[in-house]
Amino acid sequence: MNYEKWHKATYQNCDDPTEYNGPDIDYCKNCDCNPKYDDMDVCYECSDEFDEMDTVSYCCGATIDTDINICYDCKDHSETSLDEYCREHNFNKKTYRYEYRK
Repeated sequence: MNYEKWHKATYQNCDDPTEYNGPDIDYCKNCDCNPKYDDMDVCYECSDEFDEMDTVSYCCGATIDTDINICYDCKDHSETSLDEYCREHNFNKKTYRYEYRK
């Protein structure tokens, strides 16, 4: 088989790296699938997921009173699942951005 025919057949759908295909899209730093939402590091779907995590207690997975951080089921002081995620991944839940360590 001719190399030129094989190359064209194999790579006909690939983008030419020398051609301009528009601006690069910044993808979500959490799921890496969807474009970032507004001025955040996460996409719309992940921001919804983080909003839900902010109402779930870390201790037992029940709903938490976020004003006083008391779990409704076990009546203990706890933190939200989002707080734990923020600490582990250096995520700022006020700005929905990842903070980079120096």
